Amino acid sequence: MSILTKELSGFALILLALIVPPAFATPPTIATSELYKNLETMESRAEEDLQRIRQMIQTLESTHPHLASSRLHSDTARPLITEPDKYSALILDKLDRAWSPPSSASKDMNAGILISLLPTGEAARIKLFKGSGSSDFDERAVQAFHALGRFPVPADQRLFNSHFRNFEVDFNAAKLKINRK
Repeated sequence: MSILTKELSGFALILLALIVPPAFATPPTIATSELYKNLETMESRAEEDLQRIRQMIQTLESTHPHLASSRLHSDTARPLITEPDKYSALILDKLDRAWSPPSSASKDMNAGILISLLPTGEAARIKLFKGSGSSDFDERAVQAFHALGRFPVPADQRLFNSHFRNFEVDFNAAKLKINRK
């Protein structure tokens, strides 16, 4: 084989490599079973989110009875959920995700936390004002606030100062409740 033939065959290999990509360069395919599994996971998460929203609405309606009646008369001009209620629900949802009562907690345990927020949503002060009788329960309640970092707060300073500068949260093994001052 001559040098020219070797060079041509090398050149042909380079052209072939450029025209036909290697097998590992083909896009990966996803198995149908994996797609179904991903779809089931997404549906499960959507159901969990819907359940969490329903619980938030029930909590709001139980603490603010006027909301339940406003749902029945939704053609009125009054908003279904007020701005303070909206931010209370957002805070409770974040706290609910950050807090888990100890396994030793009973349903009659309650801890009260007083929180002072800065306009940025950061906690200026977190204080246990009513103990549950269990130091583990109380510590976990306080730790839930520290885990959040920033709280969702309204940009309107008047609304923030009147409802979220200082507020209380009742921690119960079954549910959380905000008491705005």
